[in-house]
Amino acid sequence: MEDLQEQIQKYEREEIADKEREIKKNRKNKNTWFRVAIPIIAMFVFTVFVVLERRGISVQVASRFEDLSKIQLTETFEQEKECLVVVDKKGESEEKITSEMLFVLDSLRVGYDVKDVSEVDWENELKNYKTLVLSFQDWDKIGEGAEQLSKWLVSGGRMMNTMTPAPNSVFSLLASKIGVDSFSSYVGIDGLRMDNNALIGADQKNTYKFMLGEETEILTSLGVLLDSKAKRYVSSYDGTVPLIWSNDIEDGRAVIMNYVITDKFQRGFYTLCYSLLEDSFVYPVINGSSFYIDDFPAPVPGGNGEYIERDYGIDTASFYSTVWWPQILNWQKQYGIVYTGLIIEDYNNFVEGELPRNKQTSRFSLFGNTMINNGNELGLHGYNHQPLCVEGIDDNMQFGEYKLWASEEDLKNSIKELVEFSSALYPTEKFQVYVPPSNIMSETGEKLLLEAAPDIKVIASVYLKADGVESMVQEFTVEENGIIDTPRVVSGCMLDEYAKLTAFSEFNFHYVQSHFVHPDDILDEDRGAKSGWPEMSRQFTEYLELVKNAVPDMRNLSGTDMGAATYRYCGLSVERDIKDGEIDVRLGGFSKEAYLLLRINEGEVKNTEGCTVTEVADGLYLVKAVEENIKIYY
Repeated sequence: MEDLQEQIQKYEREEIADKEREIKKNRKNKNTWFRVAIPIIAMFVFTVFVVLERRGISVQVASRFEDLSKIQLTETFEQEKECLVVVDKKGESEEKITSEMLFVLDSLRVGYDVKDVSEVDWENELKNYKTLVLSFQDWDKIGEGAEQLSKWLVSGGRMMNTMTPAPNSVFSLLASKIGVDSFSSYVGIDGLRMDNNALIGADQKNTYKFMLGEETEILTSLGVLLDSKAKRYVSSYDGTVPLIWSNDIEDGRAVIMNYVITDKFQRGFYTLCYSLLEDSFVYPVINGSSFYIDDFPAPVPGGNGEYIERDYGIDTASFYSTVWWPQILNWQKQYGIVYTGLIIEDYNNFVEGELPRNKQTSRFSLFGNTMINNGNELGLHGYNHQPLCVEGIDDNMQFGEYKLWASEEDLKNSIKELVEFSSALYPTEKFQVYVPPSNIMSETGEKLLLEAAPDIKVIASVYLKADGVESMVQEFTVEENGIIDTPRVVSGCMLDEYAKLTAFSEFNFHYVQSHFVHPDDILDEDRGAKSGWPEMSRQFTEYLELVKNAVPDMRNLSGTDMGAATYRYCGLSVERDIKDGEIDVRLGGFSKEAYLLLRINEGEVKNTEGCTVTEVADGLYLVKAVEENIKIYY
């Protein structure tokens, strides 16, 4: 390894010295540099590849990723209406919670009707549905229908709620049916505790603190004591307050949620609740884990290398070559990661006129080709790091010191320059993935991007909105223009509790993991730089261990293949026919294979047709369907 470091340091010194000579002398004969540098770089690259081979990392030509324009899906079909969602249209504060629940039902491929609580014919309508979702707090608005609801539950109805019920008369009437022995007033909770292994990854990290700034509690839960027959799944951080439980009522079942939070991480818990309602339930998932490296390959990031010098006594460029990059490759080898690197040509601030080509390409060639030859993918990030927003059109998206592009033509030219630059360096690559700089991009910018780079089929921005930033927040979906959105869920080396909770939720909702880092994380105190790279890499290794142990069967995918997985997931429709001991599933929008999660609340899988299954949590199975019609016997 010392020989590699010496070669890298020599290469860095040569490149830096050459840059200084170019600036000072503005020499006319540019070919002189190439005659001197190429043999040095060639020797260096050869040494890198030899070392990588010895480390067991392949340097063969990378396998190409899926051509997204060629995926063909079978005909889809409309989902049967099997769920009644009851809302209170006068409760504006409950609207966000309801919209999240409906998003989850759509994602689970559950057909539903939505009715205001004042319009429900409780005596006659419930029999038309398998399941009921109450998405409002004041159950007294059910009124006289409470008696009919109680009878429906006893006779086999399946009901869940989306938020803490108010402790009123109807709640008291139904308390014994929903597993509540006694209850008191609202109490504070400051996090979640998983009470069993029904959730994927619950055995890896079973507690999560809420990240609330100066606040420490959310006063949204009822103090309840449960009936001994009730099954508890989630409690408050200290374990004292039941937050999610189920209770069987003769032939029926209720699943109760005893807290109110509207953040995206709730989706995994809504999925848990709905999947517990029936004796068995199956829903489609993406099944993919992707890791992105933004601003890579790129010029050496600028900024203060204070903590690099403190811990290693070397400059920034040397750190990336001798410390950061070997660690990136080691993580790939150890955890099976497939990286997607996002190219930045330059860090200048030009937003109009002629855009100069970056002639310092040796680092691009070295790192980019090593990425490719180790089975990774390269995508596009930007000519520079200015977001794709146009002056006079997207002025509201001005953020920090970033500039707006002077015109639509200037913006398009920047993309064309990036494509030409990248294609010249990596002629075998088809660039299908784009990540917006700082995760900011306007509708105008997206339109111009696709005109200038028609091979782009996937845009990977972020899943969660950053405070104070006009971020491009996405869902895993396919846009009307055919672009596949594959948001990155978490980022950085040092993930806080909220990020880990969101990642945990996505294991159980989309069965997906998506993460990104920047090489310059080590230069930014907000991303942990003051702690130093040893601590940053230690904490990120902990996250990688959590992912490996929680979802060992999740596929490691490049950005393009995550796009393909998302496209297939979005196209699926699911028809379920559940009988005693047998689940028949028909899939619409099918292409080659599909992935689903199956929860069996009573029993276990005994045999399958047209699919294979792997248990991923207690009673929860990952299903790989290789035919449009599959059968599961339990």
